[in-house]
Amino acid sequence: MNKYALILLLPAIMMGCSTQKRVPQSAYSTAGTIASAPATPQPSAAVTTPQSASAPATGEVTSRSERVSLADGESNPLQNFNIIVGSFSVYNNALNLKSRLTAQGYNPTLLKNEQGMFRVCIMGFNEEAPARSQVGTIKNRFPEFSDAWLLIVRR
Repeated sequence: MNKYALILLLPAIMMGCSTQKRVPQSAYSTAGTIASAPATPQPSAAVTTPQSASAPATGEVTSRSERVSLADGESNPLQNFNIIVGSFSVYNNALNLKSRLTAQGYNPTLLKNEQGMFRVCIMGFNEEAPARSQVGTIKNRFPEFSDAWLLIVRR
């Protein structure tokens, strides 16, 4: 009787055992990698809208409205529409991406939202249409920023 019970339980035990691949936590602290932080719940839902006719054909532009402020030490003025190329929960990771973008000739700005996420803004605009158009241009020209999105500052 015990032999039959063991034979019936063995497949059930084997099916319950599985391996899972995990992403190492160090993926966001590696200096040579441009990576966005894992998505966190946001106060407003992301909205995806078609680009304008003058924008490059890359499909949809994801946008999100958030209350943000300039991170400590930032001197660039806060714009109404900001193209975000990186989001980090660790300030030093955001600072590393900002440094790399600065070395490439950009003038990035670090923003901080109410949840403590640091957003790396590569360009800011006061009008929405040119900002949306520029998101498509950045996605086309720079594959590493294919997940760039538009942050609309909520006041």
